[in-house]
Amino acid sequence: VELISFGINTKEGCSLVAPVEYMTELQTQLSNKDSALFYQHDLQLLNKVHPESSFTFAEQHFCNREPLWEYAAVAATESECPFDLVKLGSFGLVGLTV
Repeated sequence: VELISFGINTKEGCSLVAPVEYMTELQTQLSNKDSALFYQHDLQLLNKVHPESSFTFAEQHFCNREPLWEYAAVAATESECPFDLVKLGSFGLVGLTV
């Protein structure tokens, strides 16, 4: 990268901490009820956070199957991608007329 960047520091201004690391640290701080975060008056929303459930996430799948499935739908797995009723109906109509 340094060779093609012509001396420009490509990492300048970039944080060396990943978002996952930020969230892990925040979860650790919020798990401790004696944390200094709870004593700051300008952080009132942190009192509403539940460390056990606020930091969970689920992986989702972007549907891009063709030709009968709905493009850009979001599903838990690829097998749960919904059919596009317009495409399905069009193919069905063409199939019935042939």
